[in-house]
Amino acid sequence: MAPRLTLFPDRAGALERFVASAAEVRDAPVIVLDLRRAGGGSDRYLLRFFRRLVRRPLRYWETDALTSEATLQGALTFWGCVRALQEADAGGRSWLDSRVARARRELDEAMRARGPFRERRREARVLPGLAPRPFGGRLLLVVDGGCSSACETSVLLARQIPGALVVGENTDGTMKVGELRWYRLPESRIFLSLGMRAHRDPFGDFEETRGFLPDLWLTADDPDAQIRALAGCLADPACAASLPTPVRGGARGRGAADRSMLGR
Repeated sequence: MAPRLTLFPDRAGALERFVASAAEVRDAPVIVLDLRRAGGGSDRYLLRFFRRLVRRPLRYWETDALTSEATLQGALTFWGCVRALQEADAGGRSWLDSRVARARRELDEAMRARGPFRERRREARVLPGLAPRPFGGRLLLVVDGGCSSACETSVLLARQIPGALVVGENTDGTMKVGELRWYRLPESRIFLSLGMRAHRDPFGDFEETRGFLPDLWLTADDPDAQIRALAGCLADPACAASLPTPVRGGARGRGAADRSMLGR
């Protein structure tokens, strides 16, 4: 199987290559996107990959975001610490340097222009697909409990693509509050991390602490071999017809994902 994908921007060089690969694989009969143990990071790369893969519009999380001088201070602390601690690739170092500079600039400009402030913003975004034609293949998305936070956006997007199949385990279930910012309390010197954005699944499939359920559980001793077998099955229309039909848009009932490929 391919190396695990990380979504944190300290690997911006590799992530940009991942985004660009959408145009290269778009015409393949089956695409396997393995996000097991991907952790969190930034879902901007997943958004760009999926938008380049399909032509159809894609609904994003419904979000409730807070911006204030405190969150801007937290952003500067967060990105400064990440830049100091992460062993980034060349693309990641460049991205992190620009992100630290942006955080410092945004804080300085806000304090000069406004002083202390507080803004709350709600959004329900629909992102247009950018592919030149509809995606005609099958997408096999592989996830597990190590697919958390930003990674869980992959399931939200994949389930809007006809014929996509989500397999593996339920995701981590840590998407509700995101975009963590770090703060150091002035007296105790204790570090805190607080989220500045809340997310709600517009289709109702996601539950915090449980995550998304897969369409098929991977339960074999050799899950990589099972994934290869599933990919081969999806490439064969007769075999693909024997697989469960993925459930979409909040219609998943109790136990709907209690299925595996054992015995196939």
